[in-house]
Amino acid sequence: MRLAVLSVLYRLLGLAACVVLTLQVGVQDGVEGGEVFWGVCSLVFLAVVVAGVLRVHRLSHPPLLRPSSAPLPPETSRAADTVRRLRTRDVELAGHAGRLGRDIDVDWVGVAASVEVLHRLADGVVAVEATGDPAQTGPTVDRLVARLHDGVTAHDRLTRAAAEAVAGDPAARRRLPAAAEQLAGTTRGLARTV
Repeated sequence: MRLAVLSVLYRLLGLAACVVLTLQVGVQDGVEGGEVFWGVCSLVFLAVVVAGVLRVHRLSHPPLLRPSSAPLPPETSRAADTVRRLRTRDVELAGHAGRLGRDIDVDWVGVAASVEVLHRLADGVVAVEATGDPAQTGPTVDRLVARLHDGVTAHDRLTRAAAEAVAGDPAARRRLPAAAEQLAGTTRGLARTV
């Protein structure tokens, strides 16, 4: 972060030098080649400064949640529909969290950890399904899918509360921390099975 700010300062210095040179070059009336050259350099430095400022802003305001980019389970997996629903809610919740910001009393780091537990559980379902005979792994897969469904249902409640809070519902803003804590509690129990 410090290097990004320092980079912006150096870029500003370069921009200032180009502007000064643009104003100083040329002794004749009208536009000369040197003025055009340094004017174009000033515009390039201005674009570089703006890019640097945007980078500093992104670094100082990272997204609260990032949707998972892991591959979806195969269609034959019994967890495929639940994981697709989880992914959809991940994207929605990340957008809502970005709009709500840090001023709301929600532990977004804890929410991200809870979502990670759900994704690990989904990976566990796929791994158990791949181990062998469905007749032998069926009860285990059923139990894991039921737990994954419970976790995704808690995630759904949090996403719904966040959507309502973004829409301006004050009651939803009050419900949001409880929904986040419910998701955390659900995934604490699930973490023991992953």
